[in-house]
Amino acid sequence: MAILGYLIYKGAELAEPGVLHPQFPRRWGEPGGGMANSMLGSGIILALASSMGVPVGIAAGVYLAEYGRGRMLAMAVRFTADVLNGGFRRL
Repeated sequence: MAILGYLIYKGAELAEPGVLHPQFPRRWGEPGGGMANSMLGSGIILALASSMGVPVGIAAGVYLAEYGRGRMLAMAVRFTADVLNGGFRRL
């Protein structure tokens, strides 16, 4: 939270009234340009990644809960999920 607060504090000093205007970015040091295109692109990438990742995660959770008791594939899915979460329950 401290890092986020620091970034907001420092970013507010540099914010201009037209920073969200949808213009193409200008060269370094030239006035004008905006961030709207960058923010829109980040939102599109987030939506595409979520549309691919969320169904896979839900399907893996349903498989583990309903069909994956003691099977080798279920153990591999659980191990992968544990690694991605940063912890190991069992090997």
